[in-house]
Amino acid sequence: MGEDNEQLKDFIVHLSKKVSGVGSTTAGAIASYFDSLDSFLTSTEEELSNIKNIRGNQILNREQINELHGVISSLPRDKKVRELWVSVLVGDFVESAEENINSIHFDNLQLNPLLVRALDMRSADQVLEFFLYQSVSRSVVTSWGMRVQEILIRSGAEPIREGDPGGFDIKKGIDNVVNYIQIKSGTNTMNVDMIRYLNQKIEELESQHPNAKGILGLTYGTRDQVSGQIMGNLDDPVLRLKVGEELWDLISGEKGYFFKVLEILAEASHQKLERSFSELIESKYNEIKQEWERKYGGFSKDSVDHFLSDYLGITKKEVEQLDE
Repeated sequence: MGEDNEQLKDFIVHLSKKVSGVGSTTAGAIASYFDSLDSFLTSTEEELSNIKNIRGNQILNREQINELHGVISSLPRDKKVRELWVSVLVGDFVESAEENINSIHFDNLQLNPLLVRALDMRSADQVLEFFLYQSVSRSVVTSWGMRVQEILIRSGAEPIREGDPGGFDIKKGIDNVVNYIQIKSGTNTMNVDMIRYLNQKIEELESQHPNAKGILGLTYGTRDQVSGQIMGNLDDPVLRLKVGEELWDLISGEKGYFFKVLEILAEASHQKLERSFSELIESKYNEIKQEWERKYGGFSKDSVDHFLSDYLGITKKEVEQLDE
């Protein structure tokens, strides 16, 4: 019960801080006002106006009350605290990803002339498609890696804290055993050296802490999809590996929780995005094409040569000689 109350308080603080002008102290006061998830989800604007500080003063102004009530009203009513955490964290991720796409412009796209030559890109379309999708995927994948670890923590794991054994990302106590877990997003994301290092950290962990167990956790996939590199080099993968559904069920203590998470991801993303992610990228692509055309003219090979001469500081004739 104590853990659930802490999750609820953290959740209310997180949501409250989304309101303009609400900081940690005010958010903490709001969280302390509610003793259950239901009381928070069903709170009215009048109830929010009744939240006062120790001097008896109302802590939220009318605009903040309206904003917080709007945030609360957007939440589903049929989910537990940890499921709501997943929904909100995914919404935050989607919002951040959308902001990242909107922040991309031609001048900060980092078009690499060396790769243009190495990959024999002969049209502006080829250049822009490659570097735009590279920029988007890099930021999205990096951001998701951090976000999914937080989702695992809100689903039942604990963060690694100062004084915990190194080499792991999260931990999960079950009965008298503390499982220390290194998280990887995919089924083919570790080379031999990384696996050997993990084996070493697991050996150190279990020799120094008899009630601890070291695990590699892959956030999606099945055992059949795990690379031979991992299966062939991880010590005792039957015992040390949790893949996809296995990992999420271990963390949550709930059978089938992985599929529940998948549903929440889809719902939260759909609710947050006015347009699909592919439509956002297509819109950004068209915007950048216009910027290219203004700077280099058209989308033919001539415009690519113009781009290369601009970036490399050589004449168009010298660029053409590179093709010979």
